Amino acid sequence: LNNAAELHTQLQGVLGVEFAPFKKFAERYCYSKVVRYGSFRSVKWSGVKREVELSILIRRLMIRRRKEEVLTQLPQKRRQRIVVPASDITALKEAEKMFHSTDDFELPESNQDDLRDAFKKMCDAKIKSTQDYLTYLLESCSDKMLLFG
Repeated sequence: LNNAAELHTQLQGVLGVEFAPFKKFAERYCYSKVVRYGSFRSVKWSGVKREVELSILIRRLMIRRRKEEVLTQLPQKRRQRIVVPASDITALKEAEKMFHSTDDFELPESNQDDLRDAFKKMCDAKIKSTQDYLTYLLESCSDKMLLFG
């Protein structure tokens, strides 16, 4: 973990209940910084405040194990690439049209934005089929898994 704010979700999962709202937890155990994204302002939580108190709080809940200690207990990593078909053909065609309108890999900044928009449109075209596939996977599998998207 990089900062105390990342502990909140894990503590909720271990405890099974929301022990404190995120904002209250973060205000107590993290440093805050207001950041701007254009006209939008947001709070970024980082670091650890009240480290001793937080340590006491999690001592009974979490066990720290180093990678070297558990590596022999883990199964082999199995990587798999799943190609998900587009469920929205109209969005797919728009994405393809946007993608083909961009130039080669040496893109000026404006074309990079176009490429990003085309990629987002491609993702939008696959949302429904991805949800369906993940639902199928989660309902039919009893093993633990880690998914990256």
